[in-house]
Amino acid sequence: MKYTYNISGIACGGCIKNVTDALHSVPGIQVEKVQKEAPQAIFNADAPISEATVQSALSARGKYTIVHSEKTEA
Repeated sequence: MKYTYNISGIACGGCIKNVTDALHSVPGIQVEKVQKEAPQAIFNADAPISEATVQSALSARGKYTIVHSEKTEA
């Protein structure tokens, strides 16, 4: 499954690294892209991942908040 999350709090290259590292900490996630412009993260997952799981991983790395999410079949 492919996920696209709009995330508030991504303001610099360090934020991109923090969000990328946070996503990598969740088993089964393969990060496709994290970007500052139109702040979002795009990733694939082997199995369904709950938004709460992703938010927990993001919160452990900084003040990042999911503001919108989309899930599509990949």
